[in-house]
Amino acid sequence: MTGNYHFILLVTWIHIVAMVGAMGGLLFVDRLRAANAGCELRPAMRLFNVAMVIGLVAGLFLYLRFDHASRYHMVVGIKMLLLLIAGAGAGMSSAMARKGRPAAEALLRRLAIAVMALAALLGVFLPAL
Repeated sequence: MTGNYHFILLVTWIHIVAMVGAMGGLLFVDRLRAANAGCELRPAMRLFNVAMVIGLVAGLFLYLRFDHASRYHMVVGIKMLLLLIAGAGAGMSSAMARKGRPAAEALLRRLAIAVMALAALLGVFLPAL
């Protein structure tokens, strides 16, 4: 096996671990907020943002690295849109926390979790298309 194969495999695992970390970070923030409504979320959300950016850059690299069928472009475009929605939902949930609106904060954070899960499922079933 060539070194190029190992590099692509490493980038693939970086992408997977970063996106699992981003989704796990959101789940952690959700549980933390449910247990203690007055806690500070900024450090936990910073970890979510870093994991999201690392996962996005690694996924974009993998996408641009290979030639794919036209259906693949459609699915990757949908995944990018879903992750944009998830990032916006997570950001708006932080804004709702600062404004003191816990119901809207929880709803937006859970929406972001659901959208990230949908994007992950799309990535899992992508090879079957």
